[in-house]
Amino acid sequence: MADEEPLTEPESKLWDYIKSYDFEGHPWSTPNASAKLGLSEDVLYTCLAELCRKLKGKMYVYYKDGAIRIATE
Repeated sequence: MADEEPLTEPESKLWDYIKSYDFEGHPWSTPNASAKLGLSEDVLYTCLAELCRKLKGKMYVYYKDGAIRIATE
């Protein structure tokens, strides 16, 4: 893990949010996450992409049935 690229502050905020959120009970909502975290939707999407790159094997984002799906391990 020492070789992992460090997360930026917005990426860390989003990662903490994702880890603590109940996606089974409440589907992902970009506008809600954006408002809760104080990040623009564009920044949020960039952070999602960076988290997928930096946290390979820990987080997966995919599109299904017209919505973004997020899974973590």
